[in-house]
Amino acid sequence: KFLLANKRAFVLNEMRTGKTLSVLWATDILFRHNKIKKVLIVAPLTILKLVWAKEIFCNFPHLSYAIAHGTHEKRLQAINSSTNFVIINHDGIKTVYNELINAKFDLIVIDEVTAYKNATSDRSKLMRRIADTIPAVWSLSGNVTPNGPTEAFSPARITVPNNPYLPKYYTKFRDMVEMQIAPFIWISKPGAKDVVHRLLQPSIRFTRDQCFDVPAMTHRVIDLELSTEQKLA
Repeated sequence: KFLLANKRAFVLNEMRTGKTLSVLWATDILFRHNKIKKVLIVAPLTILKLVWAKEIFCNFPHLSYAIAHGTHEKRLQAINSSTNFVIINHDGIKTVYNELINAKFDLIVIDEVTAYKNATSDRSKLMRRIADTIPAVWSLSGNVTPNGPTEAFSPARITVPNNPYLPKYYTKFRDMVEMQIAPFIWISKPGAKDVVHRLLQPSIRFTRDQCFDVPAMTHRVIDLELSTEQKLA
């Protein structure tokens, strides 16, 4: 309900609380009501197939997806396909930047948005430009500021650029949440958490304790590529 009510928002649930499925359920409703036609999912390379493609395949067999990874031709083929979802890794946007903009996605889902915590990096700048051309942006992360409050600036610029508490420049935001105590040494100000909270709105967060009791043992199936010798055998 929260995602359907907010075109641009953060999902900050802890790990293993169902962020992926919640997003996919919301997109499924939007697809069924013809509100969207094509979704771009940007996620870590290791979970493109293991998590996102698997959840789509197992829970939404009526929806299609294409993974934009591999050769440049394969990425272009996936982006230009008629599938519901195009899944690409964080750095993959660099080589197909123009194609992603021209594809006219209705929604972009950024999993582990902390990959773009450095506002001056090339991939953060490109993601910001791509997000500016897409009507809806949902960013996911269990911890947006793992190393300090300043890491909230770039995800906010990408996801909620119209937030009234978001300064135009990084240095101004840094001065809002940190103080310098020595050359090249900055520490958080007492009210930094409140500033970050206002910056990352609208957002929703559930902890594992709120969702379920962790079992004594969990089982995970991880697919691994065969070695050259194994393939020959």
